Amino acid sequence: MKRLLVIILALPFVAGAAGDAGKDWKPFHSKEGGYDVLVPGIPLESIQIAKTGLGTLELKMLLVELKKENAAFVVSFADFPEGAFKGADDEKRLNFARNGAVTSAKGRLKAEKKIALGKYPGRELLIENDKGAVRTRVYAVEMRLYQTVVSGSKAFVHSKDAERFLDSFKLSK
Repeated sequence: MKRLLVIILALPFVAGAAGDAGKDWKPFHSKEGGYDVLVPGIPLESIQIAKTGLGTLELKMLLVELKKENAAFVVSFADFPEGAFKGADDEKRLNFARNGAVTSAKGRLKAEKKIALGKYPGRELLIENDKGAVRTRVYAVEMRLYQTVVSGSKAFVHSKDAERFLDSFKLSK
């Protein structure tokens, strides 16, 4: 599980191939992911395969990169096999996700707060490193882990656009 969470939480620091997004915000619906989110441009979808001690897992990702701002918006999710979290409650899973995010970012955790997505627990994290900052929300939804991410400059991750993106994420199941 540790390796997968590090992979998931490292993604915001990986440069994407998406084109510049305009300020034309549009709703995006992921039927497979069971979520809706507003994005500023045309998102790219991708799948990454991760081999872990839990087996082979698919990480599904949505990315909008803003080249002019050197920033990105990301939604990712992964489904875990039944029993993968045996003996671990949601708080332990979220703590583990937080620790993996900070380690993979080679950054410093500057802020953390408990949040919720409906009845599901989550965490909002602010991580800073030498390249800028990442503001992420991670949610434990049954056997799925969702992550919404804004990465860029310290000012950008606190912008109205960042807030709009993060606040727009909703489950649609």
